[in-house]
Amino acid sequence: MGFCGEYCLADHSCNIGNDMKNILENWQWIVAALTPIITFFTGYKFRKADLKKSEAEAQKGESDALQNMQSAYAVFTKQSSVEISRIHAELKDIKAENRDQRKLLIMLQEDNRKLHVEISKLTIENNSLKLQVGELIGENKALRERN
Repeated sequence: MGFCGEYCLADHSCNIGNDMKNILENWQWIVAALTPIITFFTGYKFRKADLKKSEAEAQKGESDALQNMQSAYAVFTKQSSVEISRIHAELKDIKAENRDQRKLLIMLQEDNRKLHVEISKLTIENNSLKLQVGELIGENKALRERN
């Protein structure tokens, strides 16, 4: 085996040695040609990493926004619950006051009805007394005229 390796022909006509010589002589051009390709793929990986980082930040932002909304909703729910309880208590008090006022109104209406009945009786009695007074005045006048 020669310099070229086990696949080399006996006369070393495989040109592996020449290829290595060409590579070593032109390494600057090869590096210059491969650098943009390597940069492209490396940049792609960095862009992909940045994209993942941006997506993670966006998800964190969304998560923070969701947590803020949930805490705001919890505060709103608690405040609403307190306000609803207060309104229910106030409504209960108003209903109790309304029942008391209705009872009082019924009692006043009953008293008013009784007073109307009594006024009617007194009016009848007054008219009767007026008739009697008129009769007495007439009798008194007749007695005076006789005397």
